[in-house]
Amino acid sequence: MPKSLPLAVIPFLFCVSCASTTYQYATITSPDMVKNDRREFVVENDSLRLTYNFSGKGGLIHISIQNKMGVPVYIDWQRSAIIANDKARPYAAQEMKVEGNFQSNTYNYRNIGQVQATAVLPQTIEFIPPRAVSNKSPMYYLSGFNSRIPDTAFHQLKYPVTDGVTVKVKKATFTETTSPFSFRSFITYMVGEPGTKPIALEHSFYISEIMNTGSGPVEMAVNKSNRGDQYYSIRY
Repeated sequence: MPKSLPLAVIPFLFCVSCASTTYQYATITSPDMVKNDRREFVVENDSLRLTYNFSGKGGLIHISIQNKMGVPVYIDWQRSAIIANDKARPYAAQEMKVEGNFQSNTYNYRNIGQVQATAVLPQTIEFIPPRAVSNKSPMYYLSGFNSRIPDTAFHQLKYPVTDGVTVKVKKATFTETTSPFSFRSFITYMVGEPGTKPIALEHSFYISEIMNTGSGPVEMAVNKSNRGDQYYSIRY
């Protein structure tokens, strides 16, 4: 008959298991985009307002596109991509979830008397009506836990959370040239009709800070705010 573990040993084993879990918080910076009050990356021109949010586990790319004009905009997701490690991956190949009730692969292109003619768009082309917003999530996982950063790059500190509470972290900071991970996002769109000349928007990002700690997202108040420039990964 197998012997049971002493009751005093069980809490010890549980604590050892907890202590072996490391959470890594990666902060993203862009050299060509500004941040809003939620630390999301925002850029706009006369046609569009584009917002990137990377919050959550694993670095999902959440993209919000607002059509500012009085004519439709067509996003070509097959010719839009994320470029990381010199490899381009079209956004169209990733899972897409569109929020809102305005999505349609059919658009109206002319009236013939009382009959309205329509055309069907390819699945990789998204129609955004005038002054409407498209929210897509998830688009792509950035990267997992980065374990290749040398210990010498980190320094220990007490990181403030809320109400005078601090947690112990190991923190490393990077410039654009020393960053362990950088990537670019490329968005292609057409204005008015899907057959018009495509317009391309390209933006660069890189990891500027990494914090390793035993404190999970619930304890880290910075993550509770759902800040758009930070995501986390877990190593067990």
